[in-house]
Amino acid sequence: MTADTQAADTSAANDYDSPWKEALEKFFPEFLALLFPAIHAEIDWSNGHAGVAAPRKMKDAKGEPGQRGRSTIWRLDPDS
Repeated sequence: MTADTQAADTSAANDYDSPWKEALEKFFPEFLALLFPAIHAEIDWSNGHAGVAAPRKMKDAKGEPGQRGRSTIWRLDPDS
């Protein structure tokens, strides 16, 4: 196994965020209802919501620049 192959295998094996982000994209209202019911009750869900991907640079354990990641910022449309 070369260093390049090993690095690719390690980054794929350590991708713990993607499944959670995909679940939140699909079930965001349900997530808020379960864990933050008071906040969920204050939102008018009929106006819509969207997850907006925001790219970010990640660092490895030594503080060196590493792979790129993404954060999701949630936009809730205000009341009409």
